[in-house]
Amino acid sequence: MKANHKRIGEQSVLHQGGKIFLLVDNDVYEEPTLRMPIVATGNSPTELEDELGWPAGTLSATLETYNRHATTGSDPLFGKGSEHVRPLDRPPYAVFDCSLDAIPAYHSFTLGGLMILANGHVLTPAGAIVPGLFAAGRTTSCLSAQSCGSSGLQLGEGTFFGRKAGQAAAATGGLRI
Repeated sequence: MKANHKRIGEQSVLHQGGKIFLLVDNDVYEEPTLRMPIVATGNSPTELEDELGWPAGTLSATLETYNRHATTGSDPLFGKGSEHVRPLDRPPYAVFDCSLDAIPAYHSFTLGGLMILANGHVLTPAGAIVPGLFAAGRTTSCLSAQSCGSSGLQLGEGTFFGRKAGQAAAATGGLRI
């Protein structure tokens, strides 16, 4: 089931301490291409909570909320497209650990990070210029970091701001572009 990778990455990194889990039922289960460990299996959310050592009712409430919205094809929490939303109500269930430290190549990404000026100069958290450091594209908090980042926007942004950063870097080091 697909969801916007930016939203998954943001939730995992900014709100979950790098922890994220994937719950599947019998109808959607398939062996993942990445080696993600299965950390719990069961015929009910309660069994999964027990196996995971999570507080009673937490997973049950999450699954109930998801399934209630999925019956109408909506996902108000993560914005999955309706074609990818369906109730998870066919046990047995499995829970995969998709945390940052659980799999070798993480399959989501965040957009944004380094704050820059329009010419690519990287700023410290206090807003001072870091001498000699320039950045552009996904490593920065530019346009695509604010808009969910479509591929076209990222390419245009990387090209435009990459050129600006290259020109600024060349100007400070005597290089020619």
